[in-house]
Amino acid sequence: VLTLSCLGSGLFGQKAIRFAVPNGTGDGSSWTNGANLNELLKSTTPPLEIWVKKGKYTATKGTDREVSFEIPDGFELYGGFSGKETLRSQRNWREHKTILSGEIGEEGYHDNSYNVIRTRNVSDKTVVDGFVIRDGFAGDEETIKSGKACKYAGAGWYNESSNDGISSPVIRNCIFRNNNGSYGSAFYNNAQQGGQSNITFQKCKFIQNAAFLNGGAILIETDGLGQVNAEFDGCVWKENYSNYGG
Repeated sequence: VLTLSCLGSGLFGQKAIRFAVPNGTGDGSSWTNGANLNELLKSTTPPLEIWVKKGKYTATKGTDREVSFEIPDGFELYGGFSGKETLRSQRNWREHKTILSGEIGEEGYHDNSYNVIRTRNVSDKTVVDGFVIRDGFAGDEETIKSGKACKYAGAGWYNESSNDGISSPVIRNCIFRNNNGSYGSAFYNNAQQGGQSNITFQKCKFIQNAAFLNGGAILIETDGLGQVNAEFDGCVWKENYSNYGG
């Protein structure tokens, strides 16, 4: 039974636009003053529309595997910018790869972030659009013994609505690649103990993700009390692997 929470709660209110760039040190008020992405996500200001410049981002510069990009309720993240755009419609997420990576520590996946992204009890106003989400690692015998689901499930994205919560993010134009774990390696939804989720995937790709046990790409899990609806529109699965449900 997956019972231990891995995240705190988000905030909700009026939205503003901020800018994130690789290794950003600014306040995010412009491209030239771009901020650190994780610092923007931790902001106590009202929810943001965050424009993210092409490049590679990790949730930590250190080696703490429990640090993830935790997206609060109502935040909208858009990747695929070159860093010169003035309108969101000018971005090209296919050309300007914006990578959220779990590759930390030494080369190789065994010490990578448990989860690249985490969400908990977020509404459908929470949007992630135009990213490559890759190289998370959530799974071995020791992490399963921990009893903390986010250490062995959802290496790419761990979404939690357990304990009567509701968590319904909208995910568009994203590529989940090379995430490895025990359960639901690209995306795992924990809707046990009365949790509810209505998840939307639009034009997403799931490529070369692998689970040692269940759900190479996706696992949506309830215990008979929770309820989950997942909508997939124009999505592609390729070369995902698991012992049960690749």
